[in-house]
Amino acid sequence: MNKTASLIWSVLALLFAVFGIWQMSRYTDLHRLEMNNRHIRHELELADRLDDPAPAAERYRKLNAPFSEVGLRILNREWQMALDDLHRIGPARGNAALQSDVPALFAALKTRMDRMADACGALVNREEALPEKVRWRVYNLRGAIHLMAAYTVLETEQNEKKAVGLMKAAISDFKSAVAGADRSETAGPKRNIPRWNLELLVSRANIRKIGFTRTDAQRRLDLRENLETMIPERGGYAAGEPTERKVEK
Repeated sequence: MNKTASLIWSVLALLFAVFGIWQMSRYTDLHRLEMNNRHIRHELELADRLDDPAPAAERYRKLNAPFSEVGLRILNREWQMALDDLHRIGPARGNAALQSDVPALFAALKTRMDRMADACGALVNREEALPEKVRWRVYNLRGAIHLMAAYTVLETEQNEKKAVGLMKAAISDFKSAVAGADRSETAGPKRNIPRWNLELLVSRANIRKIGFTRTDAQRRLDLRENLETMIPERGGYAAGEPTERKVEK
């Protein structure tokens, strides 16, 4: 009997010890997770304050955080860099010493846009549920990317059919962004950003009239100039970005 009781107490003691170790391990894991989250939040705040998009994007990447908001932040900084790339092309064209660099500048811009479009697709196609407040911003950004791509296609390839296809893809993305913004908890004028982009695109480009017909050089030029004015200064913005960097139209 004493041996049985002793065995029972030994087993109970072992169980309590194992439970205590498990609890301590769980506490340690939770504490480590909390500390890691604090570190990520701190690093995000530091990166958000940076005006230069390149070091900001690099800082986000170094976090290697599997959060959709971080991915959106990276994409928005990439969009800033894409706009900078585009704005460098105009002066290069007007400078005889730099004109030979223009094809390489357009090629670099196309590479960046392709990479951004793929990243947007990877975000919206994730198996896990993407927060609606992030999803609509990604669609809005991808719509802006398609607009810029249409502009560069007209500049470099003079391919109207391909440009119109990209514009229609932009319309589809802006429509998805509008629907997502309406479903999300986004309040105020921010939720109207994709709607403004959509209305601007449809009213200025008049996509239904353009269709897939070939135009003469002047109409193609008019279309290109319209596209140039329609490219948003911000294709989207990340939750948590400082107010002065959010989209205002």
